[in-house]
Amino acid sequence: IMWYIFHLVNDVMIYIPARTFGMENFSVVSCVGLEPINASPNREACMVILAFQELTAIVTVCTYDITLLFLFSHTAAVFQILYEEMMSFSVIAKTCGRSDEANSEIEDRLKKIIFRHALALHAVDKLEAIFSVAIGVGFGITAISLCLFFVLPMDVCRSFAPLICHSLFILFLYCFQGQRLTTASEKFEMAVYCCGWENLPVKQQRQVLLILKQAQKPVLVFAGCVIPIRIYTFAITLQSIYKFVAIFKM
Repeated sequence: IMWYIFHLVNDVMIYIPARTFGMENFSVVSCVGLEPINASPNREACMVILAFQELTAIVTVCTYDITLLFLFSHTAAVFQILYEEMMSFSVIAKTCGRSDEANSEIEDRLKKIIFRHALALHAVDKLEAIFSVAIGVGFGITAISLCLFFVLPMDVCRSFAPLICHSLFILFLYCFQGQRLTTASEKFEMAVYCCGWENLPVKQQRQVLLILKQAQKPVLVFAGCVIPIRIYTFAITLQSIYKFVAIFKM
């Protein structure tokens, strides 16, 4: 979130003034219909329109990214809570059979864990359904842009350094959030296996087996329903870009 706050301030303080005060330096025609834009008050009106247009685009993009990162972080936190819940359950499992109250508490805890795990998996499915296509398009545009940047001459490539750093950071941030989600689900799987299920009655053992079978399925969010969002994808993308540039410049 701090990165996007910095990015927002950077765009507001640097890009928007450059866009509005240096309209002649952009290839896109500014404020069609307000010619001549060099005369007052047309120029001032055009500057207001451009500033509002760019600010709206920046806020929209930043809001989308922050929402995505928040939802990914929240879902990963849910799996982390389930992991801690399952680790504390192993202590209660040792009291199984000592009293009816202990058995009733164990059964209630298992039901709650099953319900919460099902909700977490449903949330992952919803995340993929909502953001899969958008992230896939973003990954594709970022990869193509980086390939085009790096095949340019070095002196030209330096002028695009901020944009290259931003694209790499966004790609890494998405993959990192996806990896956090996958890692949290794997930790929950290990907690289920180590919960002391061998001390439980047969009925509760079957419930734990049901949770374990669900937890053993990899929790991955796919970009464009094809590319898994994880750190491995980030590394493979950088490797592929390097190979492409190396072959292109041979």
